[in-house]
Amino acid sequence: MRVGPYVREPGRFQVGVLTEDGLVRHEDGDLYHPDELPEGSRAFGQWDVVRHLMREGIGEALCWRGEEVKWRRTPVPEAQDWVNARTDVAVHRVPLHPRRRERAFLVDVIAWRDWLERAGARAASGTVGSEAMSLLRASLAGQPLISFNQAFQVASDRPPIRWTRGGRIMDGPAGAGCYRGRLVQLDLPSAYSSLLGGLRYGGAWQQIDVRGRHFDSWLMERAEPMFVRAQVQVPELPVGPLLVSRRRDNYITMLVAQAGGLRRDKEDVHPFPSGCYVAGTWTRDEIVAALRAGCAVEPLQAWVHRSRRQPFLGWWELILAGRDELRGTPGELLVKMTGNALVGQFSRDGGHKSIRRAGHRPRRVGAGFQPYPAHDLADYVTGTTRARLYELIVWAGGRLLTAHTDGAWVVDDGTPYPEGWRVKQRAHQLDYLSPVAYRYWRGRWPSVVFAGSPPLEAEERFAEEWARWLERA
Repeated sequence: MRVGPYVREPGRFQVGVLTEDGLVRHEDGDLYHPDELPEGSRAFGQWDVVRHLMREGIGEALCWRGEEVKWRRTPVPEAQDWVNARTDVAVHRVPLHPRRRERAFLVDVIAWRDWLERAGARAASGTVGSEAMSLLRASLAGQPLISFNQAFQVASDRPPIRWTRGGRIMDGPAGAGCYRGRLVQLDLPSAYSSLLGGLRYGGAWQQIDVRGRHFDSWLMERAEPMFVRAQVQVPELPVGPLLVSRRRDNYITMLVAQAGGLRRDKEDVHPFPSGCYVAGTWTRDEIVAALRAGCAVEPLQAWVHRSRRQPFLGWWELILAGRDELRGTPGELLVKMTGNALVGQFSRDGGHKSIRRAGHRPRRVGAGFQPYPAHDLADYVTGTTRARLYELIVWAGGRLLTAHTDGAWVVDDGTPYPEGWRVKQRAHQLDYLSPVAYRYWRGRWPSVVFAGSPPLEAEERFAEEWARWLERA
C-alpha cells in the first residue's frame, strides 16, 4: 500500500442533504429526487433519517458491520454487489438538535466541504474515512509517497501483526447499575489522530537484539514505533494489562468479550487476563505498562520502525486548523470525525459488508478492491492507546465505572487526574448497562449512548433495555 499526493487538483462538488421525505435538499435551494441529483453534486444523510426511511420501506442501504454507510432511493435487488453511483447518499453519524435538523445539517456539511476544499482535499465519495484519506493526500503535496511496505519485507524483519486488535473496552468493578454523585468522564484528546500525527513512519521495520546492551534504551527511552514478542507472567491483579487475542473476532464479539468475557472451549477466557502466563506480541507501551504492574516479562523478539519522516504531521496540522476554524459550531464535529477516521482506513481488509432492504434478508456482498492494510501502523496506534487507558484504569481503581478506547467514567473524589487526561464532561447520575449502553444526566435532561443506534433511536432502545435490567436486578 502506498499513498501519495494528488497528481491533478481535486474537483469541486456541490452538496445536498437527505430529508425525512427521501428527497435531497440542495445547496442551490431546490429539492431533488436522489436519482435526479444534478451533475457535480454529492448527497449526505444523517443516520437516523436513513434508518427512518428504511423502516418505511424506502430504498436500500450498504451496511458495514451492520450499520448503514450508504443509501440509495431506488433499490437494485438483482445486483450481487454494491456498485457505487454518483447519486448514492453517504451516511454520517452527526447528532443535531431535532429542530431545523436538515437545514442545520446542510449548513454544517457546506462548511465542512469548504474546509476540505481549502485544504486541497474533496468531499466526493462521502464517508469520513475516504475524506480523511483525501485530506492525507492533500497534505502530501510536494512530498514523497508514504510506503506501507510491511507485506514486502522478509517475515523475520517485521512484527507478526495480522490484524488490528482495536481499543480496550471494559466495565468498572461494580458493573451495571445506577450511580449518583460527582461523576466525571475523562478522555485523551484526539488520542488516535494526535498520536498518528507525530509518528515517524514510512521507512522499514528492523529486528533488534533483545539481549543486546541497547535493548533497554530502545524499550524505555526511544520514540520509534516498536513491537515486542514476549512471554509474560501476570500476577493476580484486579485487571490485566495485556490484551490476549488468539483469533480474529468480528466487531460485536469483540465488544462482548472485552466488556464481560466470553465462554470459549468450556473455559472462561477474558481478553485481559491476570494470575496467569501469557505470550504474544505487544507495543512498547503495553510492555512497559505490564512491567509497571509487576509482571515478569521475558522478551523473545523485538522490532522497531526506522524512518526520519513524519508523514502524517501535515495532515494533523490541517485537522487542528479545521477545528480552530469551525470551533463552536456543529461543523467542528465533522472535522473531528474526519480526524478520527484515518486510523480505521489502515486496518480495513474487506469483509462485513451487506446490503439491507426493508422486508428482505440482508445479502452479503464482497469487499471489492481493498489496498493492502497497514495493520502494523493501526495496531501500534491502538495498542499504545490501550496502554494509556490501562494506566488510567489502575489510577481509578474501585472508582472506575466504565472504560472505552480513549476515555473512562469515574467517581470524582478530588484526586488529581493523570497527566494528559482532560475532563470531557461531568454528570450527577449515570444509568449504566455496558461500555456502549448508558444514560447520564449533566442537568435536567439525560443524554444517551447506545451503540448501533442513531441519536433519536438511542433513548427508546436504552429505556427498553434498562427496564429489562431492572426486572432482572
